[in-house]
Amino acid sequence: MATLPDVVSLTVTSAAEVSPEAGAAAIRFYPFGGSTGGDIAIVGPGGAGTLVQVGWLMGDVTQTVQR
Repeated sequence: MATLPDVVSLTVTSAAEVSPEAGAAAIRFYPFGGSTGGDIAIVGPGGAGTLVQVGWLMGDVTQTVQR
């Protein structure tokens, strides 16, 4: 497990029913191509960062750089 510096913010939006426990998040990928979907935002102190989005229908993953 990696530890992020305190100045970096990590926010995950995912389906609560697949999360292993309170305070934890999970995104499941299924063999037929779908997923539970979700977003992962990693933001630095100046507001720059990366948004990773997982689509629920096709399980597609996209990354958007935020400056």
